[in-house]
Amino acid sequence: FCLQETKGSLKIPGYKCFNSLRLDSRSGGICLGVKHELTPFISYIKTSSKSQDIRAAVISHKLTNLSKDILLVNIYDSPDNSSYKLKQIANGTYEETLETLNNILISKGNDRLLMLCGDFNARTGRENSNTTNEDEILHDLSVGSFSTSSHPTSTGLRASRDRQLNPRGKRLIDLATAHNLKILNGATIGDATGEFTCVTYNGLSVVDYIVASYSLATNIKAFTVNEFNSISDHRPISCTIQATTSLPFPSLERVLNFKDKPVGYKWNKSASGCSKDAFHAFQNNPHIKTKTDELCRKECSTKTTS
Repeated sequence: FCLQETKGSLKIPGYKCFNSLRLDSRSGGICLGVKHELTPFISYIKTSSKSQDIRAAVISHKLTNLSKDILLVNIYDSPDNSSYKLKQIANGTYEETLETLNNILISKGNDRLLMLCGDFNARTGRENSNTTNEDEILHDLSVGSFSTSSHPTSTGLRASRDRQLNPRGKRLIDLATAHNLKILNGATIGDATGEFTCVTYNGLSVVDYIVASYSLATNIKAFTVNEFNSISDHRPISCTIQATTSLPFPSLERVLNFKDKPVGYKWNKSASGCSKDAFHAFQNNPHIKTKTDELCRKECSTKTTS
């Protein structure tokens, strides 16, 4: 899983969590979590970027049996007017997140399938990437840059309940076009209407995305905007990848040594008599009485009063 705006290090039972927190800031924070049994197939990689808002991992093709490894990138791109970005601009340390992401995809995405997940704070309307001009795409990749005017308006439209297209949304579409990526929101089974992903007091929007290589998107069978919850003002999004895995199963010896779950009694007020009978039967069991007597002789002492 990929989480954004965690504001602290997370520890979740059953998962290995890779946390990244902003320096000298209580905002932001991202976490990439992997089930313990999958960790042999997941490699957390370092990038040359100093940004704490982008973290990446490689999912081995040995897990999925796909043709290539998957480069999974977790992103949080805070609003342009956020105090964190304004402070960076004032200090001269500002790095534009999408430009940084573009450089990471160039340096780490070679010969890998790509999947980007996160809160981009980008509104893309109904637009999707346009990959018809291969020469222009190759040129952009070779020079390591892209621009909002470098590609024509995409001809492939998505469904979206958010029809607004803002400048950052245009840049996200350009990034997707440059790297031959597909925005899954509103263009995949499970999200036919392009549901809102962010619900706040001042409006609804689609700003959270999963973006994947077109060659990987053919194996993505569903994309879902899940139910709103009280933990966040963003709705969780998820996708399902169809893959043939060969995870090791427990050995036959271990399975044969599994023991049945002990019999238990569930309290029921209408059956209190049965519960009492069962308890008395347990107390009067010869084996239990023998063990109880042995325990008393060994551990207990009789106190006498004078």
